[in-house]
Amino acid sequence: MKIAILGPVCKDSITVDETTNDQLGGIPYYTGTALSGLGADVTAYITYGAQDDKWVRDNFPGVAIRHIDAPGTLHFSRTYSSKNPDVCLSVKIDYFPNPIAPTTELLEELGRFDYIILSPLLHDNVSPEFFRALKQRTDKPIVHGNFGMFTYAINNEFVQKDPDQFMAAAPYVDHLFLDEKEVQFATSSASVGEAVHKLKALGVKEVVVTGGSRGSTLFTLNGEYAIPAYKPEVVADPTGAGDTYLAGYIAACQFYKEPLQRGKFAAMTATLSLEKRGAFSGSKEDVLKRLRENNEEGFG
Repeated sequence: MKIAILGPVCKDSITVDETTNDQLGGIPYYTGTALSGLGADVTAYITYGAQDDKWVRDNFPGVAIRHIDAPGTLHFSRTYSSKNPDVCLSVKIDYFPNPIAPTTELLEELGRFDYIILSPLLHDNVSPEFFRALKQRTDKPIVHGNFGMFTYAINNEFVQKDPDQFMAAAPYVDHLFLDEKEVQFATSSASVGEAVHKLKALGVKEVVVTGGSRGSTLFTLNGEYAIPAYKPEVVADPTGAGDTYLAGYIAACQFYKEPLQRGKFAAMTATLSLEKRGAFSGSKEDVLKRLRENNEEGFG
């Protein structure tokens, strides 16, 4: 399985309770590293400041890097409590523009992959035009899994607004991953059900709505599946758990035909990611072992 992932990487300062760690971050890092560990051949088309090139490459093992230069590397400071890892208590941003342009050369390259994951962190990273141009060039599945299309950096704060940009991109997405609040905001809906109905009408084939420790729900064209959450042994770092869920799900597409199995594999991958700092560094066998320990069938 060959996978391309596009978006900015960043410098993350992560505080859990009283302990702060500085580390590489960004959706391409968390998703790409996890996919690589699960056996995928991953190429990351990533934006960051050229001055951080060695640091990024040294901390991004197992993934082929295609650097797209930006004026500077985004810096996020996040604070969590281990008692409630579903909630990020605060986020601060040092902002630089990190756009990725849909050049003819890049679009041609992306058509050679089995899956293409578009991962903006902020509204100006990847435009709706990129989604549209890519869909016109290739029939390969396009995956989108975060809040970036409707997120702005204003006075160093995260601000979510203007969901119209997301909705302009949605018709070109095959697999979408958002949490409950995000999917309702993105579609201007009063409920998850209403949001999913709108997204399916636009052509999205699969919608995964995550609920953190309460589990997730997978909506396909043929059905709806409740995916359990698995309790971590310890919460070391909640950052990137949703990105790791996405990685686990896409990796599972080559292992399992049943949507419920894919969802459970993804959920356990996310749980394992909570137990260590940084990106998920385990393997398929690590995930299967924990699933069997949780008495899940069909994962021999």
